[in-house]
Amino acid sequence: MDNYIKYIQIPVNKILFDHYADLNLDEKSLIVLLRLIEKENEKFAGFDSLISGTTMRKQEVISIIQDLIQLDLVGIETKEIDNKWVEMYTFDTLYQKLTQFITPVTKPKNRSKEDISEVFQYIESLYGRALTPAEFERISEWISTDNYDTETIKQGVDMAFKNDVTSLQYVERILSTLKRKEVKDNYLKPKNWLDGES
Repeated sequence: MDNYIKYIQIPVNKILFDHYADLNLDEKSLIVLLRLIEKENEKFAGFDSLISGTTMRKQEVISIIQDLIQLDLVGIETKEIDNKWVEMYTFDTLYQKLTQFITPVTKPKNRSKEDISEVFQYIESLYGRALTPAEFERISEWISTDNYDTETIKQGVDMAFKNDVTSLQYVERILSTLKRKEVKDNYLKPKNWLDGES
């Protein structure tokens, strides 16, 4: 019986376990989040099962869940199951945030003023108008803060323009998708150990 008890375990996302403080979570918030994740894809059945076995009160758990939603770590969606609409917790944004902790660190690429200027000119030429000061500022942030290279920005602008969209917010979503794809491809890319890749 002792051995049976010893090996009863629940799966815990290691990246979440190692980095919960980086997501502005304390230990109580982590416990509530883990219990919610354990019930992923199950319809919401009330707070009793979340509180059971803990030292927390119902109001405290409710407050923590509200904080998790505000932190954009937990979402709620309504699904139709057996002809009934039920609420379920979702964790897509949590998993997206956790990818930042496995993203390989890359050195910022040197970009000349000519390259940056060429991006602005390219977008203005494509849109057929001058960029607003706010648009200049946002595109500059993509380069200086978000570390997108100029070719990726042009690719994102092109993809949006082909869909008849000139909103920079839409372009930003495309850039974010391209970045996630690049990280995933790099992460999954097989390494040739014989050639010294590590």
